Amino acid sequence: MMRVSIICFSLLLLVLAGFGIAENPQLPIQITNDLYWISYQTTDSTNTKVVTFLMQIDSTGKVVRAPEQVSGGLTISQHGANQINLWDCCAAGERAVIDKGTLNVVKTVQTNIEDVSYATQKAHGNFVTYTYSDSYKPSLKFFRVSPTGVPSGATWVMTSENGSECEFLQSICPSGAISSDGRTVLWFVNGFFGSSLSIQPLKRSGKPDGSERFVTEGGSRLYGGAVSNVLPDGRVFVVYVANGGDAALPQLFLQAVDRQTGKKAGDSILLKKRFKPDYYSATLVIDPSAHFIVYRSGKRKAGSLRFQALDATGHPSGKATLLVKLTGSPSGISLLKD
Repeated sequence: MMRVSIICFSLLLLVLAGFGIAENPQLPIQITNDLYWISYQTTDSTNTKVVTFLMQIDSTGKVVRAPEQVSGGLTISQHGANQINLWDCCAAGERAVIDKGTLNVVKTVQTNIEDVSYATQKAHGNFVTYTYSDSYKPSLKFFRVSPTGVPSGATWVMTSENGSECEFLQSICPSGAISSDGRTVLWFVNGFFGSSLSIQPLKRSGKPDGSERFVTEGGSRLYGGAVSNVLPDGRVFVVYVANGGDAALPQLFLQAVDRQTGKKAGDSILLKKRFKPDYYSATLVIDPSAHFIVYRSGKRKAGSLRFQALDATGHPSGKATLLVKLTGSPSGISLLKD
């Protein structure tokens, strides 16, 4: 009888294990949250000097580390496990290496790469880019860099195939944004005859993979945007700011796009009705996995940074939450998954 009881008890444990029930139910289930660094720039109390701040959040929008002023530029990238790069830190073409623990500058390095707008976040084959206008068409210049940000000397240029002339009167030429996996360029162009939004798939090398794909074109003025990594189903999420319909102020939209064809995967999604863009810098970023966006909200000379969670379809999940209030004029945001 004793032997039968032992056998039955052993079988019960096997059955419970098969259903994923631990022998010790008091052991907590480990839940991990991804962490992200956010760098942003704003003017100081005198509204005359641009300063850079670093802060850290988790994937739910909780502030893990409050903003701290640092010596560095805006665009952020990895520099090993314990350090990060801030490009264009102290003088044109310099890169600051920041210790993650203290947020102090470990060293500054002359790279001779000015105005870095985007930096990819891959294990290998990274590059940084800056945007410019080539014959009034949006262009990106690429610089191959090591995983720690050391330029290899390899460079190349990419220009939008379908870019129309930029706004002549205001000399404004919104250009390109790049996903953190370095597989998609988002072109946004304003011209005399309307605007266009298109994507250019990239090979792992950073070179074009086929031709440019139109996403949308029409009369709405575009003010910039961001693009996610390639999602498991082959789509990318594009967030962009445009004058939509009869709206007096620009609005913030999300559009799911088939990366290979450029075709829209459903209708555009309105994320925010009233959005005040900055012509000259990124005012929003998207999580590489498209779980959330961070954007600037409020007045031009103040306002705040806000976090908006997204569901799997790209729709807002809950209300936007406050990350930090700003006191000066914000001039850009950069995001890095830790």
